[in-house]
Parts: sequence; structure tokens; C-alpha cells
Amino acid sequence: MDVDKWVDFSQIDKKKMKEIVQKLSDTINNDKLSSKDTKKAIKEVYKIITDETNCSNILRFKGDSKNYGSNLDDLLRDMVDLGRKFKNEKVSSNLDDFIKSSKKMLTTKSLIGLAITLPIAMSLQTINRMLTRKQYNVEGAPIYKDFEKGNSNHKKMNENEKKKFFMEKIFTSIAMTGLAALSLDKKPSLSMLQFKGLFPSMDQCRLISLATFISRLFASEDKNELRETFVRDTISFISFYFMGDYIAKATASLIEKYNKDINLINRLAKSSKDDNIFKKFKIWASDTALKSFDEIKGKKATNLRGIAQGAGLLFSLVTLGIVLPIYNRKITEKKVQRQKEMEKKQQNMLNI
Repeated sequence: MDVDKWVDFSQIDKKKMKEIVQKLSDTINNDKLSSKDTKKAIKEVYKIITDETNCSNILRFKGDSKNYGSNLDDLLRDMVDLGRKFKNEKVSSNLDDFIKSSKKMLTTKSLIGLAITLPIAMSLQTINRMLTRKQYNVEGAPIYKDFEKGNSNHKKMNENEKKKFFMEKIFTSIAMTGLAALSLDKKPSLSMLQFKGLFPSMDQCRLISLATFISRLFASEDKNELRETFVRDTISFISFYFMGDYIAKATASLIEKYNKDINLINRLAKSSKDDNIFKKFKIWASDTALKSFDEIKGKKATNLRGIAQGAGLLFSLVTLGIVLPIYNRKITEKKVQRQKEMEKKQQNMLNI
């Protein structure tokens, strides 16, 4: 897709298309080509296509109404990998069995990878807490100013308080899970857990982040730490998985408004004048995407695209690195002060 129209790859200049096909064929047929040279050849084909079409991120096969769940770079890589496998006579003569076994293997490998990653992610907070307690020999949440001096704010809970606190952890975990579900733009499925490249996919990152954040909630040792953890991780999740993207797209939209010759956003759908504000926002949030740098042509457009991306990153850095820590600290200090005042009043009443 280029801006708000679909580009048919078959309309690429015939000479360029012949070059693309030849390079892919040579790469597939050359089994002795090193991994480095294979990547170089794929990159050359990728550049030819993006130069001709200005497209790389949003792809759709003809006759299919759904978008291809990957980008041009991954598609070319998979074409080469599969092309080399199909050269094997055993594979080409048993194509159905190969497809079934490949899907099963991919799912199995992905599940094994997550089975290793998730427990590590979930145990990090507990390990950190154990190391902190061992270093300072102090119990309780390490969020108070006097923690290293003995953590006088730490109060042991009775059985009833422990049960209530545990239920609060469950409720906050459910809320965090709901937020993760809302961040998806499709129905959950097993295919979302599959690895599509060297690094985890965005859906896998969501799952790993969710597991990590929930483990932090359950590692909390009092209500103040639970609140701080929930607020921090909720904002982190929102900022990383969609709010930062919204800020980048909003900046790009503003740039386009004052630079009519610049196109920074791909649009899968457009809202009409009759649509209400909620429908317009839904279309803007889910059916638009910031173009990649490979889809941008010209120094001016590339620089402006960088500004839009930088705005999203700056928002995340300021929110998570400055605003949020200050907010959490002030709220905790107010609650601690209020608790001390209540304890002082109770003590005065007992003395009377």
C-alpha cells in the first residue's frame, strides 16, 4: 500500500520485474551462497521493489481481503527459504505433508521458545527482590526513602489483610490482561505466538510484557508498591504498544496538513463527514500506519518522518522517565504522611 491506494506489484516496470525475478531465482538456486550474501541479494531485491512502489509494510495478496501479517522484507526472505526447500524432490512430491509438518514444527518451536522465555521474565522481579533484601537485610517494599535505614513504613499484615491484598493483586492483574487484549487489533489465535524472524514479534512481546508486569504486581509487598507498580506498568504498556504510535501518527498527520507534497501515513480506510468522532478515531487508530523510512522518498520527507517518530519516542521518554516517577513518588509520600498522621492521632487518643 502507498498512502491510501493499493499498488499492484505486477505493474512494476517489466525490465525491473525481470531483474527481480532473476535475482530471486539465482539466490534460490545457489545453495552455496553464504547467509551474508543471501541477505545482501534479498536486500537488493527489496530496494528495487520499494523504489518502484514506495511500499514495504502493508501487503495484501490478490483476491484476499485480509492484510498479509508481515512485511516485504520477511516475505522475500520466506520466498527464498521455501524456494530452496521446494527444490528437494522429497518435499516437492509430498507438498501437503511438508506444509503440515512445517506448521506443526513452527508452532512447537515457538511454544518451546515462549516456555523458556516466560518463566525467566516472570521470575526477574522475585530474584531482584531477593537480592535487594539480602543486600540491605531489610523487609518490605524498597520504594520508601528510609528503606536503607530500616524501612519503618513496612507493616506486617494479619491473615485477613493478606487475603484482601491478594485479591487486589488478582484484580489489578485482570485489569492488566484486559489492557493487553485491548491493544490487539485482531482476535487472539495460536498463530500470534509464532516466531516470524530472528526477534520476537510484537504479539509475543505483548505476552512477555504482560507476564513480566503481572509478576511485578504479585511481587508487591504493600498497597503503595502495588499501586505504583500498576500505574507504572500500565502507562508503560500503553506508551510502548499504542500511545507512542498515536503520538507519532498525530505528528505525521499535522506535518502532512502543512506540507501537501509530503505523504507519511498509509491509510487502509477513510472516515466520512457523517461518521461520529468515535468512529473517526477508531478508523484513524486501527486503519492508518506510519510509513517506514524505506517507503519515504526525498531528504525532506525522510527528515519529517524522523521528526514524527521522534515525537512518539520523546513522549514515551518524558512520560516514563520523568512524569511517572515524580507522580508515583508524590502520591506515595502523601499516603505515608497521611498514615503517620492517623497513627499519631490514634496514639494521642490512647494517651488521653
